[in-house]
Amino acid sequence: MDQFGQLTGFAYVGSKNYRQRKEVGDRQMLALIFSNRYDQLTKESELKEATAALYRAYLLIGDLPFTVNTWENAVNNYVVALEKEKQSPDALYALARFAEVFPKIKKINALQYSIYIHWTQTLVQNKNYAQGYRDRRGRADLFS
Repeated sequence: MDQFGQLTGFAYVGSKNYRQRKEVGDRQMLALIFSNRYDQLTKESELKEATAALYRAYLLIGDLPFTVNTWENAVNNYVVALEKEKQSPDALYALARFAEVFPKIKKINALQYSIYIHWTQTLVQNKNYAQGYRDRRGRADLFS
């Protein structure tokens, strides 16, 4: 497969099989490029960068022909990366934004709840009671 094929996932069709060729639209091409970029970054464990690439693709060309499962995986991977870096507030903010942009993803609310509980437990373990109380009061409406 040539370099273009490796980048896009399309294979070259020679003149002998010319009738098998199909036109590829711009949106389709961009979706394939971003999808391949997302896959590559995910394989390299660059989860935040992979999700950022997917989100930039969404901003650039709108609702991509990715499955909801792809978006769910991206959201999960991004949140896991933030949690590993102990950035629970950032994870909660990102999930709130994802919920606005991708309302079809049902797992977001469960992830928010899980991270909120984990973060609150961390604050209590660190004896940061005032911050934990403020956050509990400020976020109580999210899960009621």
